[in-house]
Amino acid sequence: MTDRKKSTEELEAEMDALMGRLSSLSIELQEARRRQAHVPSNESLSEQEQYKALLRKMVGRRVLITVKGSH
Repeated sequence: MTDRKKSTEELEAEMDALMGRLSSLSIELQEARRRQAHVPSNESLSEQEQYKALLRKMVGRRVLITVKGSH
């Protein structure tokens, strides 16, 4: 290492680079937390499977829709 002092411009450039890196790491952390929050649990998986099973039963069935009141 050299003992010379860095100029103000060099320090500012280094700080800008570090702030840019910090910003990108912060974004990566937010995305990782978002992905982790969206991982379905075992309980919700069973709920999803039940919902899918219900939808499979409903596919192809006729539905009668009644409307109450005057038209």
